[in-house]
Amino acid sequence: MTCGGIVGVLAHWRLMLFVCGVLLSVGRLFGGASFTFSGPPTLKVRTEAERVVLELSGPVEAPMQQKLAEALERFEDDPRRLVLSLNSPGGQVQHGHQVIKTIRKASYKRPIDTLVEAGKSCASMCVPIYLVGAERSAHPNAKFMFHEVRFQPTPETSAALSNRDFHRQAVNHFTNELFDEDLGPRAINKRWLERVRGKIRGRDAWFTAQQLVKEDSGVVFTLTQK
Repeated sequence: MTCGGIVGVLAHWRLMLFVCGVLLSVGRLFGGASFTFSGPPTLKVRTEAERVVLELSGPVEAPMQQKLAEALERFEDDPRRLVLSLNSPGGQVQHGHQVIKTIRKASYKRPIDTLVEAGKSCASMCVPIYLVGAERSAHPNAKFMFHEVRFQPTPETSAALSNRDFHRQAVNHFTNELFDEDLGPRAINKRWLERVRGKIRGRDAWFTAQQLVKEDSGVVFTLTQK
């Protein structure tokens, strides 16, 4: 098959996958029992003298976007700095895009920072959400994870995804799209990102915030002590 033929097949199947309701998933549970979420996403509010911290935890899936939208609306007129503290194993790409859209919309009126605190992790689809922050900070031992897009097949698409060649083409296509559209434009070191893209075929790539800063990745702007 020619390159043009492959692109055409991928475009066709991409449409079918979305129409059939396949969830493009970038992982649910990582890092062992200490990073396992048994329930839906949660949002807690921590108010401080100079900032309001929205602690968003759990998988990237409904009702994460709704909870975040309600919290952002609640503090829309609060003069304190808004900080989104993340602790998530990732989840659904489509829902992650809804969360990102919600943050960007609120950011038109005021800056929203992102944070990963001590002992917390931001994996997979959580990373693009973190990258939307006006100021991006993390504790040195906070962890970040990158990997390829993973599919959650439906009965209608399981046969196609069971084809090894097609599955690899689809994974490459959607992972490249994720890197190009969700990671690349967010002030990340392009050479560093290319190296990561080369490391994640069939595996997860974990980094501490301290490593990300040391490697000049551009993912984390500032290291914190909390």
